Amino acid sequence: KIFLKASAEVRAQRRLEQSGSKSENYQAILEGLKGRDREDESREHSPLVAAKDAVVLDNSSVSFDEQVSQIDLLITKALASKQ
Repeated sequence: KIFLKASAEVRAQRRLEQSGSKSENYQAILEGLKGRDREDESREHSPLVAAKDAVVLDNSSVSFDEQVSQIDLLITKALASKQ
């Protein structure tokens, strides 16, 4: 199991860049993400938290290609340990 995460600040910046919108506001996006995170992590049913046996990967400071490489390495190691 792999649980991907990134800081709210990085996610807000990524969302702003991906939207391409000149009218969106970084601070508003950031506050929206933080609010949603609080709700998701504290909801009664199925809160958004990493499973106890999950590998947590923080992708705040890595590129997409680096994330893929990290996940590929984890899978390769897991498969090798089962042989």
